[in-house]
Amino acid sequence: MGGTVAWTSRLHPPPISRGKAPGASQQADRVVCSLPRPKERGKRYCLRAAGTWQGNLKGGSLFTYQIYGLCLESNISLPQLLPCSGGRVDVHFHLDGASQGADLIFPPMAGHGRNPPPFVAYRSSNGYVLRWSDYFDFCISSDGRRIACHPRPGVEEALVRLALFGRVLSLAMHLQGIPNLHSSAVATPSGAVAFLAAQGKGKSTLATLCALQGHPLVTEEVLALRRVDEKFYVYPGYPQVRLSPDSLEFLASYLPRPLKSEPDDDKFRVYLGDVKGLFCTEPQSLRAICLLDPFSGSPGCGVAIEEVSPQQALAEVVQNILNVDLLDREVIARHFGFLAELVARVPVRRLRYPVGLWHLPNVYVAVKDPLLSRGQ
Repeated sequence: MGGTVAWTSRLHPPPISRGKAPGASQQADRVVCSLPRPKERGKRYCLRAAGTWQGNLKGGSLFTYQIYGLCLESNISLPQLLPCSGGRVDVHFHLDGASQGADLIFPPMAGHGRNPPPFVAYRSSNGYVLRWSDYFDFCISSDGRRIACHPRPGVEEALVRLALFGRVLSLAMHLQGIPNLHSSAVATPSGAVAFLAAQGKGKSTLATLCALQGHPLVTEEVLALRRVDEKFYVYPGYPQVRLSPDSLEFLASYLPRPLKSEPDDDKFRVYLGDVKGLFCTEPQSLRAICLLDPFSGSPGCGVAIEEVSPQQALAEVVQNILNVDLLDREVIARHFGFLAELVARVPVRRLRYPVGLWHLPNVYVAVKDPLLSRGQ
């Protein structure tokens, strides 16, 4: 093999040309992400390209959708998303059905859990390759405007969408200069309230409970942030939450009727779009950020809302940048400045409460008046 590995993806028809993205060149009916091998010596990983896609390709059709404030063009249907009404396409996504049969040889940026690791990221000057070893590869151009997916044979299209809406679009937004955090958010009469917490700390469950109490979900997992004049805005994701079986059972009594759900590893993906009022479709100014801090305490312990200094808030918010392990120092530095302004202007509160699903109704009551009701 030569000094360059060509990672291709066929389109039907070719995408509308809006200028060549770095690392992507248009040749007839394909987009090629050329990923040069590193010159340095040392350990290399050799990974086979994906096999033939068996899913629901739409032939020559192209669809446009809105998500995280982006206009996303896709060659497959993404029924969870609202259609994009027009204007500039921010991201071109295509799912490829062709087996490439080439090796990708790069030192990994992330992912060392096993051999082969379940997730590994590769990078060159032209873009990124994100590989979920058992499922698919995603190729992202260095400007974040072109994404191609090569799934393994038999992989469900729902899994492709889940990865695309999560870590893949998160990285694409970072590359476009759009900071995003690992967070859920709900809408209030005075703007959005974001919940930040580590994985498994209950932010999705609390956000879903708030939605069921009249505060629609804005986004789950990926919080896309933009500044407009003197305000910071968050943008709708898609009407789905990922809940554990215990959380789903706990929330069942609040549901007007059973919601559509499907298993996802040890959790369930629950679709909120079928019930009016559970999902917010408009951008929201960010009213407050809540740092969730459940603790092991006695049943008599109450819920406490504590003010957080901007310095401490910045340290904790930065820890919740999605895909931070894949970003350049320059990108992180820009985001750091953006987030410093964010926590200086938007109130940040620490929400402390006892661990346990049965405490969440008390948490909701505690935050309803100061954070979720109409205010200044």
